Amino acid sequence: MKIVRSDSKVTRILVVDDDELILCMYKDFFDEIGCEIYACSDGESALDIAEKFKPDIFIIDMRLPGISGLELMKKMRVTSPDAEYIVISGFGRLDDSIVSFREGAADFLTKPIQLDDMVRAYNNALKRTQARRMEAVSKKVVRKYVEGVMNSQGLEMDHLIESINEKINKMIHPQIDMIISNTKNKETIEDLTFLKKLLSAILPFSSTQFLSLYEKLTPVEIRLCNLICQWKSTQEISEALNMSVYTVYDHQKRIRMKLGLTGQGKSLGSYLRSRMNSNNK
Repeated sequence: MKIVRSDSKVTRILVVDDDELILCMYKDFFDEIGCEIYACSDGESALDIAEKFKPDIFIIDMRLPGISGLELMKKMRVTSPDAEYIVISGFGRLDDSIVSFREGAADFLTKPIQLDDMVRAYNNALKRTQARRMEAVSKKVVRKYVEGVMNSQGLEMDHLIESINEKINKMIHPQIDMIISNTKNKETIEDLTFLKKLLSAILPFSSTQFLSLYEKLTPVEIRLCNLICQWKSTQEISEALNMSVYTVYDHQKRIRMKLGLTGQGKSLGSYLRSRMNSNNK
């Protein structure tokens, strides 16, 4: 299986396992592909390393001396909520995997670990890590640009939104249409079409709503919303986004909270499709 290469930032990985042979194997593998690798055999050491070096990806054995792997992951998620967590177990029990996913694991692997399984888990974790990095940078750039324009020109935010809307209609939409007409990749066409609808849905809002909505949804969540609008099942979304069904449910829960749908009794799919349809009229 092909290994996804890291972007310009070196990916930091922390492996926590009490098996020295496995630690050596991971260290050799991740060092060879250019990662910054840290390894330890117990939870207390892992907490110290995590606080000092801020790893991007954690690979944690469920059964460790002292604090368990799951308890360790709970603590890590408080201080490193944006990191990716891969849980490893010597037992392939269903309840272990379910608990791991509920606690925030992105993947669950059973020993003996096959190289292809580890590469797949690493690739998926790295893609999500890179997406978050790009998202963080883009948010900073957009907010800095908007605030700079307002401070330098004294524009009212509503006028600024109108200006942005006009530029998007004249410049970005035609470019998206051109790319759609020249590509045969169905996935690309679907994502770009949804992007056009999303832009149209966001921009008519007030300035505060515009910025808050932009900051609320992550790239993965936008893609997930796209698939929901296409009536894709949870299993189909899981396969399309290379994540577990439990992770899909977790994302849907977060999206509902971000959109203010918690406790309203309206399905996320119905809400999204109604918003898209209303903006097409």
